[in-house]
Amino acid sequence: MAGRPEPDIPEVQARAACLDVFGSFFRLVDDGRAADTASLMTGDVEFTINGRSLRGDEVRAMMAARAADTSRRTAHVATPLMFRLTSAQEAGLTSHLQHYVLGDDRPHAAPDTLALIDDVFRRNEAGAWQLARRTLTRIAGV
Repeated sequence: MAGRPEPDIPEVQARAACLDVFGSFFRLVDDGRAADTASLMTGDVEFTINGRSLRGDEVRAMMAARAADTSRRTAHVATPLMFRLTSAQEAGLTSHLQHYVLGDDRPHAAPDTLALIDDVFRRNEAGAWQLARRTLTRIAGV
């Protein structure tokens, strides 16, 4: 098609890899395997959730605690909005997230939270993309 640039193959590959990490993260959480998300993160990962920052082992401990809470069932519906390859080693992804808490006592499924997520992914020594930083800001809900 005239006027459209050819796709940048390294950017397309980075986008696919980062989106796979992004989707795998929420699938693991919703499948009750939140502790397994550690393999998707850099060693120095940083999460900022509504202004509260956690780093490295604190993030992994939070995810292990989430996995241990076997009575909590959730569904995360994430919509990637914008991907940016900022360098050969780093990329960003902005998304919206709807978070549902599931249970038999809820007659209708409705999101508990709508949030904006800004993620930064970094390529590790083996060339795989990992989540390096996540900033989650609640837009609506609890």
